[in-house]
Amino acid sequence: MKNIDKVSKNFVIRDVAFSKDSSLLAIAHSEKMIFVVKIGADWSAENKKSIVNKFSASSSITCMCWPPERPH
Repeated sequence: MKNIDKVSKNFVIRDVAFSKDSSLLAIAHSEKMIFVVKIGADWSAENKKSIVNKFSASSSITCMCWPPERPH
């Protein structure tokens, strides 16, 4: 049996931005990644929270905003 060391990944959330209708949340963190999470219109069980997109950046993300011309 092989002994596998688990590596803990620590990161810092740099910024968050809600979509115009607040059903999506973009989360930027220190590993130069942005995750877009579908949170739905309410907190009911039918609206499953899930990552719908991932973006990588070429440099550190310090702030962001949701582009008004791209509501989704």
